Amino acid sequence: MKKLIWPLLILVTLTGCAQLQPLSAAKPADSKPDVTTLLNHAHFVPQNVPKSSELFLLSEEVKEEFLAYFTQRQNLNQRADHILADYLTAKLGQFRYDGQTLMARESLQQQQGNCISLAILTQALANLIALETSFTEVSSAPVYFMDNNTLLISNHFKTKLFAPFDPNDKSGLTRSAIVIDYFPQIDNVFVGSATLSDLITKFYANRSVDALLDKRYDLSYSLLLQAFHFSPNDPELINLAAILHRRIGDTKTEQQLYDFALTHQLISHNLLANLLQTLDPNTDHEKITQVQQLRETTVKSPIEWLLMAKDNLRESKLSKAKTQLLHFIERAPYMPEGYVELAKVSYLQGKMSESKRFLQTAQEKTSHTDSKKIAMIAAKQQALAAQMRLEN
Repeated sequence: MKKLIWPLLILVTLTGCAQLQPLSAAKPADSKPDVTTLLNHAHFVPQNVPKSSELFLLSEEVKEEFLAYFTQRQNLNQRADHILADYLTAKLGQFRYDGQTLMARESLQQQQGNCISLAILTQALANLIALETSFTEVSSAPVYFMDNNTLLISNHFKTKLFAPFDPNDKSGLTRSAIVIDYFPQIDNVFVGSATLSDLITKFYANRSVDALLDKRYDLSYSLLLQAFHFSPNDPELINLAAILHRRIGDTKTEQQLYDFALTHQLISHNLLANLLQTLDPNTDHEKITQVQQLRETTVKSPIEWLLMAKDNLRESKLSKAKTQLLHFIERAPYMPEGYVELAKVSYLQGKMSESKRFLQTAQEKTSHTDSKKIAMIAAKQQALAAQMRLEN
């Protein structure tokens, strides 16, 4: 899984200034107008995009094969959720996990896709046997991708298959389930439960970002409208809409979208981060302070503390970065990234021994199978050791 997996975390360098509504003037949630009325539709030519029902279509051959497999296993008294999970394991033996967001049929034909693609495929098969599902979004250590001056950060999405109800269990409290997760790891953080509408939204949003990066702005717009249909008040979609208008030179609409998000408290970490980039430090100091405070009071995931700390570290705000990293570690002590960043802070403060201890802790927290992360920490340890020898 790479590239853009929900939520849409697109951090770009934007310039200009914005008029923020007072943060205390937010309207009640039930009075939100339709955000799509703010889009400058005159800039775009609508394009054909897949209907939501098409996302879950499978070929007749695949349907017949799966149902025959299911019937055979069911006759052996296997549980429906186990059967589906086993089928996926057998079917996806050569599957290549990459960043493409695909429909169910495309995933099988191409034997590739990201976790949204696999969740769609899993749901398509579950639909054939009326198996109940649910979804979970988790965030892990940020993985960054630069594309066309856009910083993408990936998240992860997984599916739970519920066992059929046991008629002997009157309480319903012991219902079993299987989690379909193609990248199981311990260093992730629960973001929230998700719905089928969320899954569909993520499909359209991911494809909209792909089109945006390819400068296919009409297609990006058309996919974004579909995403808004399923999640009309999603802050990440508002963020994407603002960036899309920025890319075509319509900064006025961009600012109107950010103002709308603030007024109606439809905010997210990256929306606020992008908004900050539009403010002028010389003339918008008060507004910048407001938005920065808002970022800290609306943290939804420990990962956001890590991202804010990285921002402050880049700006040499070491004390602020350290405080945010401690917040991150308090909530996700098993993730090595916080200790790596603390090591950087200590190094920049001239505390070499402390930096060395943080790197050692990061190494201890790193999975033995994560060779890239191990190599990165080892390289930092060697560089630090060399620096300490020079100073001694």
